[in-house]
Amino acid sequence: RILISLIIPKKPNIGYFTNQIIELSKINELTIDNLSTTINPLTPSKINSVYNLGSITANFRAEGDYSGLKSFVKQIKENMLIMDISTLNIGHSNVKKEQKLGFNIEITSYYQVK
Repeated sequence: RILISLIIPKKPNIGYFTNQIIELSKINELTIDNLSTTINPLTPSKINSVYNLGSITANFRAEGDYSGLKSFVKQIKENMLIMDISTLNIGHSNVKKEQKLGFNIEITSYYQVK
């Protein structure tokens, strides 16, 4: 029962969601800047026995190398918490002297509500 609540929480848990993103970024040597979150409107279930679905979206800019990004994406996909990468744009880093890339990323996570 506890394990299921880590996969799809029963309420919006912004701290748990953002902690997953921050820790995976650190592991993959990505630097995060300007992380913001939004709780999106509920998606009502059409079946009475199924909970309504809520979502939280995180938008942020990250910097690092391409291999770090690839590993980050893989770990987001394999993470216990259900998360989707909705947007991923790759560009230049704001740090001119280092050979890093800049990434604009949007990730959505989900929760259930009775």
